Amino acid sequence: MTETKTRSVVKTIIWRIICILVLAYWTGLGGSLLINALFMTLYYIHERIWLRINWGKDFAQEKENVA
Repeated sequence: MTETKTRSVVKTIIWRIICILVLAYWTGLGGSLLINALFMTLYYIHERIWLRINWGKDFAQEKENVA
């Protein structure tokens, strides 16, 4: 299974919308948008790095699905 960059972007955006709403409740919308823009960028980078790490992936199951 390969995850596309588009899927990573969509997952990131949805997660950050949730975070923006929660943080805006306490800090106001302006501060929330700025903080979340930074965190969204960092999360995307984090997500793409983890796709390159094989630890915890089950390649045997993937081969069974292909056959």
